[in-house]
Order: sequence, then structure tokens, then C-alpha cells
Amino acid sequence: MNKNHSQPNHKSLKCLKLVGQYVINMEQKLGEGSYGTVYMATLQTDQSKQYAVKVISSQIFKSSLHNFEMLKKEIEVLKKLRHENIVCLHEISQSSNNLYLFLDYCNGGDLSEYINSKLSKRLSESESIEFFKQFVDAYQYLYSQKIIHRDVKPENLMLHNGKLKLADFGFGRFIEGEMDLCQRMSIKCTPIYASPQLLKRVDYSSKCDIWSSACVFYKMLYGKYPFTAANQQQLLENIERKVNKQTFQFPLDPPISENVKQLIIQMLKFEESERISWEELFKHPVLIHNKKMNILNSLDENTEREGNPLYQSIIENRNNVEANDTVLKNSNNKTIQCTKQQKWIK
Repeated sequence: MNKNHSQPNHKSLKCLKLVGQYVINMEQKLGEGSYGTVYMATLQTDQSKQYAVKVISSQIFKSSLHNFEMLKKEIEVLKKLRHENIVCLHEISQSSNNLYLFLDYCNGGDLSEYINSKLSKRLSESESIEFFKQFVDAYQYLYSQKIIHRDVKPENLMLHNGKLKLADFGFGRFIEGEMDLCQRMSIKCTPIYASPQLLKRVDYSSKCDIWSSACVFYKMLYGKYPFTAANQQQLLENIERKVNKQTFQFPLDPPISENVKQLIIQMLKFEESERISWEELFKHPVLIHNKKMNILNSLDENTEREGNPLYQSIIENRNNVEANDTVLKNSNNKTIQCTKQQKWIK
């Protein structure tokens, strides 16, 4: 072979691994997932098509029945999912040493990284609502498939071209029967986002994910957790003290719309029976209103304006929506003035 021909050097070839139709860059590590490391991959025939591949050592699931069952569950869940707000599985490949899961690649990192990149360490109310709405859209699809996630947190919410995608179904589970009916299930969670039922190790339902998503929503809005403690037992006691004894209060800064705060309160009810249901959340005014505004903005940008009755109708509808917002904000201001003397209970 003529060595003068343009060829990849030995070092670059060493870090590239061909698995089926995919080329994995073993030097381009994207992160750590449940029981595996995630790398960048491209199609061998088209390097513009990018994927995230979770590489799992065969030893991990061969040496432990628990690990095998966890991996089996994740694959079962992922194989069934197809939604624009969910990180989807494209292909599975196996060698003698590794199992490879080829997934959607997300170029924006995770939500936690995005929040921390902000100077204020939080997001605006409008952006928080938009991301939360996209999460709820994803969960509505999960709900229809009778799947619960059980580990909703910013690190499992990926961003791609500004769109949010729910990821990491290592703790995901199919549910038989009613999604909101408490059942005896294994406990899977990240404590700071876990519902009281998960912390207490009692029966729970898909409403455990409502609690977790409320904590994520709160984190986006305020840049902090709604409940903190030195350990899991203190965390549970802190939750019981604030929620059950109704001493939970929102920070005064930044000022957040009253209807958004009321939604979070409904999601953070201690008992699942009192917590807002998924059906109610799917059609909640906070999310419906945001969706309508997005539609109006989209039509506005793509509609010829001069003398166009449709454009005039769009403007009238938007003015009505904004007028309703003004009424809400005025009432919120009154509420804020009344509560300025209250202290934020830590």
C-alpha cells in the first residue's frame, strides 16, 4: 500500500470503532448513563447523521441478575417509544464484550447543564413553561403506553436544537391496570426529586412522576430545590413539615405568575389522592395558554399581513389573551404586595 495516500492516522483509527452500520468515536464521550458510558456515533455511510451510543460491558449484566433485569427493562421500554420529546432507540447490537444501544443524539446537553449556564442559574418563566409543556407532552405519550419513568430530574431531560427530550429509562416500568392507582413496586428514584411515597417506601403510582416534575419545574423557575436536607430522613421530615402543615412558601424573587405557583402546589400534595392527576395536568390552563400563544406567534410569522382578515383575527385573539394575562398579573401584584412581609422558610 502506498503510504503517501491520504489515510487516517493510526491514532485516529484506534479511537474509531465500527459496529454494524455505525462508527463510534471512543474518544468523544458524551456522558454516563445507567450501567453504561455514552459516546458519539455516526452512520458509516453518512457522517452527518449523528447518534448517541450507550456502550454496556457484558460483564455488568452477566455478573448480576439485578443488572440484567434493569437493562432488559430499559430496552423493553425504549423499543416501544416513538415521540419527538423522548430520546428514542434506533438499533441494538451486541459483541462478545459489549452491548450497544444506538439512541437519538442531543446536541444541547442536559437541562441541568443548561440551567447552570445561565448567569442567574435559573430560566425565565416563559422558557420554564415551554420546557415543562414539552415534558408533559412526552409524559402524555408515556401515559398512553402505560409506562412510568420513576427518575424524572434535569439530568434526564436532554436538549436538542432547543427541544426537550426525556431520556434514561433504566428505572422505567410498564404498569398493568390503572396508571394512577397505588401499587406495590420496587423503589427507584433520585431522593431530592423523589415523592414522599418513594421516600417512605410505600405503594405509589405514576403520580410519583408528577411530584418529581414539579420539583424540576420549580428548579427551572427559581434555580433551587423546593426541599433540601442533609439526608433522606430529614428530607422527608422537611417535606412533611412544609406541605402537610402548609408552611410551604415561594421566594418573592423572581416574581412568578400566581397560576403557575398554584399548579406547582397542586403537584406537590403530600398524599397521592390529593395530588393533581395526569389527566388534569394534560389540559391545565398554564399549558394550554402557552400552546395557544405559540400557535399565534407561528401564524403571525407566516401570515401575509396587509389587508388579511386572518392576520387581523390573529391579532385580536392575541390581544384578548394578553389582556387576560394583564388581569392575572395585576391580581398577582396585589398578592405579592400582601405577602412581602412573609419570610421564605428554608
